[in-house]
Amino acid sequence: MKAQKTLLLRYAQWLIVPIIVASYLLLVLLPDFRTAVPELLGITALIILMLYATLYAGEQGAVSWSPHFILLVAAIVRLLFLFRPAELSDDIYRYLWDGLQLINGNNPYSLAPAYVHPNSAMLTELRQRVNHPDLVTIYPPSAQLIFLAGAALYKSILGIKAVVAVLDLAACYLIIRLLHDMRLPAWRSILYAWNPLTVIETAASGHIDAAGLFFFLVSILLLTNASTDTAAPLVNKHPSTVFKSRLQAAVSGLAFSCAVLIKLVPLIFLPGLLILAEKSRRLFFISGFAAGIFILTVPFLPPLQNMFNTVSIYARNWEFSGLAFRLLRNLVSSGSIARIVLLSVFTVVCLFLYIRLKRKAGLSADMGGSVLTSALYIVSLSFLICTPTLHPWYVLYLVIFLPFTLNVAGLALSWSIFLAYHVIIAYFYLGRWVENDYVPALIWSVPLSVYLLTGAARRLVSSPTTLLSE
Repeated sequence: MKAQKTLLLRYAQWLIVPIIVASYLLLVLLPDFRTAVPELLGITALIILMLYATLYAGEQGAVSWSPHFILLVAAIVRLLFLFRPAELSDDIYRYLWDGLQLINGNNPYSLAPAYVHPNSAMLTELRQRVNHPDLVTIYPPSAQLIFLAGAALYKSILGIKAVVAVLDLAACYLIIRLLHDMRLPAWRSILYAWNPLTVIETAASGHIDAAGLFFFLVSILLLTNASTDTAAPLVNKHPSTVFKSRLQAAVSGLAFSCAVLIKLVPLIFLPGLLILAEKSRRLFFISGFAAGIFILTVPFLPPLQNMFNTVSIYARNWEFSGLAFRLLRNLVSSGSIARIVLLSVFTVVCLFLYIRLKRKAGLSADMGGSVLTSALYIVSLSFLICTPTLHPWYVLYLVIFLPFTLNVAGLALSWSIFLAYHVIIAYFYLGRWVENDYVPALIWSVPLSVYLLTGAARRLVSSPTTLLSE
C-alpha cells in the first residue's frame, strides 16, 4: 500500500511543475499588479499550495527532480517577469538613479536627488519616479556597486533587474550546494527557488535583498567548508589544510561584509556566523569582515555619513504592517517607546538564541549547518515580528531558511505577506496611502493558523486514541 502511494506521488510530482509554471504565466499576463491584487493573492496561493504538495510528496521520498531541473524552472519563471515594469514598489528607480550617478562620476551620498541638476531628459523623468527625493540614498556601498553594474549593463530598470535575477539564481544554486553538504535532498530548494515571494520581489520588483542573501549564503558555505574535519585541533593538521581553512574563514567574512553593505539586515545573523567560525577561525572571519567594510566604504567617504542620517530618519519614523508595533504603540500611545520596547525584546530573544546555539556548538565537535539555519530562522522570524516596518521583501530573510527547516508556518507567511499590498489599490486610484489596521493581524493569523493546525494534525497522527478519549 505504501509502495503504491509513493508511486502515485511520483507521478503527481510532474503535475505540480506545469501547474506552477502556468500560474506564473497567469501572473505575468495580468495587466497591472496594482489593479489586480486579489488576482495576485489567488494565483500565488495556488503556487504555495503546490509547494505544500511538493513538501508532502518529498517527505514521502516521491520527489526526484534534479538540481539542474530545479534551476531551469527557477530561471524560466524569473525570465517571465524580467521585462515587466516594477509595479508593486518604486525602490528600483532609486537604484537606477544611484547607478547612473556613479556612471556620471557623482557620489550618490553627496546630494539628495531633489538637489541634483539632471543633465538629461531621462534623468529628469527618472527623478520624478524616485521616492523620497529629498533624502540621500539609504543603500550602502555594496548595493551601489550592484546599481552601477545594472545601470552600466542597460540604462534602465531592466539592467538592475537582470543583475538581481542572476544573483538570485546564484543564491538558488548555493542553497542546493548547502543542502547537498548537509545530506538533504535538492527538492527542498524549491521552497525558495520557486516561491512566488522570491520571484515577484526579485525578478518583478528588482529588490536587492536577494543579492545580499547571495553573499550571505556564500559566507555560510565557506564557513561550513572551513569547519569540516574538526575532530582534531588545527595544530595537528597539515599546514596546507590549516591555511585553506583560515583563508576560507577570511573570505567568508569578506562575503558577509558584502551582504551587510547591500542591506544592513544580515547584521542580525553575525553572532551565529561567529559561533560557526569557532575560535581557531574567528579572528580570520572578523579580519575578512573588517577588511571588506573598509575596502567597500572608503571610496564613498566622506559623504557616506549622509546615509546614516537617512537611516536614522527611517528607524525613527517609518512604519508599515508591523502588528506588534501597532498594538504596542496603541497601548502606550507612543511610537518611540514602542520601538525601544520591541528593540529590547528582539535583543533579548537574540541573546537567548545565540547563547543556546553557543552551548550546542560547545557540546558538539561539529555543529553542522542544520543547527545554525534553525537558529537563524528563529532570529529572522523574531526580527519580522518586532520590526515596525514589514515590507513584503523583508520576508525573504525568512524564506531563505525554509529549504533547511521545512517550516510550514513560514511558508504560509511567504504568501500572507502579499496582503500588505492592499495599500497600493487606493494609492493607484486615489493617490492616498491608507493602511488598514486589520491587515497586519490577518497577515500573521495565516501562519499562526497553519502552525496550530499542523501541530494538531501531528498530535492526531501520533496519538489518535488519546485524542478521541479526550
